[in-house]
Amino acid sequence: MKNMSVKNKKLFIGIGIAACLLIFIIAAAINTSSSVTASGAPKGAISVAVEEARKDSIISTVNVSGVVEEKDSEIVYVNSSIKIDDILVEPGDMVKKGQKIIEYDSNSLAEIEIQLKEAEIALQNAELTLSALTGADKGEILNAESAYTMAKKALNDAETSLKQAESNIEQLRQKVKDAEQMVANNKILFNQGAISKLELDQSINQLNELRSQLEAEEMRIASEKLNIENARKQKALAEYNLSTTYNKYADSKKENEIKIQQNQVEAARMRVEALRLKRDELLASMESPMDGTVVEVFAESGTWVAQNSPVLKIANLDKLIVRVQVSEYDAPSIKPGQKVTFSGDAIKKEKIEGKVIRVSPVATNINLGSSQEVMVEVEIEVTKNSANLKPGYSVDADIITAEINDAVVIPLLAVFEENEENFVYIVKEDYTVEKRKIEVGAYSDLYVEVKGVKEGEKVITNITAQVQEGIKVKPIENKVESGE
Repeated sequence: MKNMSVKNKKLFIGIGIAACLLIFIIAAAINTSSSVTASGAPKGAISVAVEEARKDSIISTVNVSGVVEEKDSEIVYVNSSIKIDDILVEPGDMVKKGQKIIEYDSNSLAEIEIQLKEAEIALQNAELTLSALTGADKGEILNAESAYTMAKKALNDAETSLKQAESNIEQLRQKVKDAEQMVANNKILFNQGAISKLELDQSINQLNELRSQLEAEEMRIASEKLNIENARKQKALAEYNLSTTYNKYADSKKENEIKIQQNQVEAARMRVEALRLKRDELLASMESPMDGTVVEVFAESGTWVAQNSPVLKIANLDKLIVRVQVSEYDAPSIKPGQKVTFSGDAIKKEKIEGKVIRVSPVATNINLGSSQEVMVEVEIEVTKNSANLKPGYSVDADIITAEINDAVVIPLLAVFEENEENFVYIVKEDYTVEKRKIEVGAYSDLYVEVKGVKEGEKVITNITAQVQEGIKVKPIENKVESGE
């Protein structure tokens, strides 16, 4: 674990300093009769508060807050202005994918069907006119047109498939990167004894599996690019064959007239396709796009809605996340996979847990009144939930960045910095003070793991300008039990 900045950490425990000073004053007042004052200390020596270094477990956390959100959700939109006859669900209703949730005005649906039928007739008329101009056989034209339509669709499908594969590979690359970070972090935790070999192996296996998926997706992209190249060739060939069929029996003097009619056929075909898509999307919006719970309804039964207006929102409430902002000081210690515990007014004493699933690769400047602070977004998945936790609730989250057993710990108040190095004052058996350089590790709110101090050695916790190396002091000891 990286060394912390004790100076920054002390900013959060000012109240603790005041409390310790109060204890010290009281203890000093009863110094002559207190059993915690070492007998035989030199007269006239200054009194200091001390605490023994001890072995204990230490849990280092980063405390943040955020708002609960649903991980998966869908908003149902209407693609055209239409009247809603009835909304068949209410907020809180559970729905299944494909379940009917909206009924539109039958007259509005009928109007769209009429428009589509008129467009199909217009396309047939345009094709008949073109056939008459060219003198080509109707069957030949239909076959050529069908081949061209299929080739164009195959090209569109191939391009869509490539876009999906490219989107998947970006997500996989991020997952591989996150898994690599987790493995690196788990190796450190394993060496420190914080996790088992099984947990380390599981993270390595997950990384290898993600790398295999990434390799397969890269091969798929290469294949999709080849499919697109072939589809373009097939479309060009079908387009050429269609043009040849149109002009097979044509009079050369009617060439421009034929080209105009070809454009009219294409325009009529595009209108038919657009109306079919509009009808199909409208019918699809009448059904739930996913399993989940209706969380919001934006429209009312019996009212008209504008084009592209939202009607309702469906979410999977079994999968919740919390997005939090972590300061640039704490961000380096946050890794995917770290455990999180939640607290808040709605949760009360219930134990709700989560884990870090994503750390943003970039930091952002966030306005905090008159100042700005550099923050990193962290996404936390709720892994152990109950009905008490709902989207929209504010929660506090403790991200556990380190959990170490049998560590030598001392109070944070005992540590001070000089020239970016950490030191403590040790009270030796002859009551003289020794200034000692130390290394710090994981820390909690009041205590820090250290190297350079032995278990049982006494450190001064009320450092003042009077405390200097080599002087003699009267130690007043603060007894602390393990785990406090």
